Amino acid sequence: MIQDLTEDSTLPGVSEAINNAVIFNKDVKYSNDHEKAYLDRLRPITAVGSTPCLLFFHGGSFVSGDKSNFYRSKYHQLILKCLRNNITLITCNYKLTNRSYDSDGYGTAIESAGDAIGYIKKSAEILQIDPENIIGMGSSAGTFIVQYFSCKERGFVENNLARSNVSLMLKKACGIHVNPTLNFFRLEEIDALPQIGINGLLAQPQFKQNCGGWLGLEPPADVDQINAENPNNRWPNDRSHLSVSPALEIMWKYDVYGNGDVTAESREFYGINTVAFEEPDEMNEYVHSPLVVQPFIDMYTNVGASIYMWGQNQENPSPSYPETGSPGFYECVLKSVEE
Repeated sequence: MIQDLTEDSTLPGVSEAINNAVIFNKDVKYSNDHEKAYLDRLRPITAVGSTPCLLFFHGGSFVSGDKSNFYRSKYHQLILKCLRNNITLITCNYKLTNRSYDSDGYGTAIESAGDAIGYIKKSAEILQIDPENIIGMGSSAGTFIVQYFSCKERGFVENNLARSNVSLMLKKACGIHVNPTLNFFRLEEIDALPQIGINGLLAQPQFKQNCGGWLGLEPPADVDQINAENPNNRWPNDRSHLSVSPALEIMWKYDVYGNGDVTAESREFYGINTVAFEEPDEMNEYVHSPLVVQPFIDMYTNVGASIYMWGQNQENPSPSYPETGSPGFYECVLKSVEE
């Protein structure tokens, strides 16, 4: 467990109002397993005793990003509102997947995030948070992480304390750039890529760069020759590679959509997609296709779980956007923590 907290003087890149409202603890180590195993705690300066907690996991396709992403300006009002409403914030790193080769693929990131949740819950007294009132929030890859740990009961076993189990279930989940599955075959099944298809998606530069790392595929010795001979479908971005182990095993293991992980007991999910509800025409829109929103909504509502989804804005909402005049996404995030 976390042994102690050292207070840091100021929070980088934020307003004076935030710094005046926070006790900041930077780079609190939660594990010895990897070099990214650090979190930052932002505790309201007026807090007394344990508080609710908003736990943030950054995006970056599981291969990049950092907990400091939470200090970007778009989160400043949310941070300040939480601090002023007696809510502690934790922004957390996880072990990134190697772009070139990692036999566990993006499972590396997901499992290490689970380790972080376990340590945070077991260190709740030191962190001065309520372990039963932790709301997960994420962006992109971080969104999938908080969904994964809010839709099915999962456990944690510390290596040297085999009998010390804690639930990794988060109270609720809030996500920016949602996607119901990391299984590319499911995207085709749910018609999220009607024009480009999987092979067209995988031929995009961002996927060429990251896909081998995501799926635990080791480049063959003659990868340069293979890519030279297949300029429009470079390794590993083709069906033959996606259909072999470990790629298939990784996609299926962490497929909450296909595995039926979303049940009536799943926690409430608040999500927002920031691209228009039309056929995508840019790479970023394919990564977070707006066409997955309705299947995402259906996945929750079909089993009786609560979900609230936003579109690009209130004028262009998704089908389950709350009634006219209701609060926006960040206001609902704050409300979900306070409940």
